[in-house]
Amino acid sequence: MRIVDAILAFPALVLAIALAAAFGPSLQNAMLAVAITLAPQFARVARSQALSVSVKPYVEAAVSLGLPNSRILFRYIFVNGLGPLLVQSTLALGSAILQTASLGFLGLGAQPPMAEWGADVSANLQYVRSAPWVALAPGMAILFAVLSFNLVGDSLADWFNPRRRSELD
Repeated sequence: MRIVDAILAFPALVLAIALAAAFGPSLQNAMLAVAITLAPQFARVARSQALSVSVKPYVEAAVSLGLPNSRILFRYIFVNGLGPLLVQSTLALGSAILQTASLGFLGLGAQPPMAEWGADVSANLQYVRSAPWVALAPGMAILFAVLSFNLVGDSLADWFNPRRRSELD
């Protein structure tokens, strides 16, 4: 967790730019840089969920029954801790889209002729005065994609929250 904390100490986009610049400009390297910057968030959520679920009475009962550790891990801890990880994944998808578009805008993402929203915005900035829709279209696509994943994440958070779910019924 100290390595995770060290990675989280850096702003995610700055770290992604540094990693993508070190790896070289390509879509695969940009995805690797984004994955490295987003992975610590999943590690923290998974650890906190495992710690909170492992002290529940049903896990203690499974331990006292002598069930194997692998069965306790997958059947009780993983299944009951999966909800926050799913919420985090939808929110991280929006962040990954923004980071990838930022890297593409800076020329560190997908290289021509491969299409990428950030690179499209960057390439079409020269036409903003004469045809603004050319640069605004990929920007709006980024906006709607990120917004849709965030809304799905909010809905999943409401679904997996037992207190909030009883209010919705």
